Amino acid sequence: MSVFTKTVATFLAATLVGSAVYAADAELTVFDWAGYEDPEFFTAFTDKHGDAPTFAFFGDEEEAFQKLRSGFRADAAHPCSQSVPKWIEAGLLEPLDPSRIDAWGDLNPAFRDIKAFWKDGKPYFVPVDWGNTAVTYNTTLLTEADVTSLQAFADPKHAGRVSIGDNVDDAYALGFLATGVKDWTTATDEQFKAASAFLRKVHPNVRNYWADGASLAQLMQSG
Repeated sequence: MSVFTKTVATFLAATLVGSAVYAADAELTVFDWAGYEDPEFFTAFTDKHGDAPTFAFFGDEEEAFQKLRSGFRADAAHPCSQSVPKWIEAGLLEPLDPSRIDAWGDLNPAFRDIKAFWKDGKPYFVPVDWGNTAVTYNTTLLTEADVTSLQAFADPKHAGRVSIGDNVDDAYALGFLATGVKDWTTATDEQFKAASAFLRKVHPNVRNYWADGASLAQLMQSG
């Protein structure tokens, strides 16, 4: 199968993800998305400590949130930025000590100093990576011309052949962009209704709502 991934300039959902200390255990446990256990992500840690951290995985952020609330203990977690305020208010995170983070001064202040990631003058989140939400399609079935417009997601000819992210942020990024809204932080009620109506048109075409990159890759590979 030939698969071509295209990042559409107007369809970028930039997502910051970071680490937040929760507990101090003898063994470092990282609560993360599947895929981040790739050794290339933490070579400096392995070089210094001689071994990789222990990983525990979650399929989506609500699952992670509920697991932590039920008592699961981890030393570092990897939520997306939009979930951090909820996790802070729920008491799931402990504040970070910037004096112990060598690269704190090198972090982009536009990300590091976002007020939603701080409480009582203390930071709870370190931005460490970001990504784009892209349009991916099977070139044996579609051409680039078929996906030049986001309206393709709602086209009846693609019934049962569409998959979108199983989270509100990605879904409404698609809905707003497809209906002409590029900055949804200032969206009106009418624009929200239009985006919702578009997503309702997309839903009958959806074969599966993917939770992570691994499940999306499996869908593409299965045809």
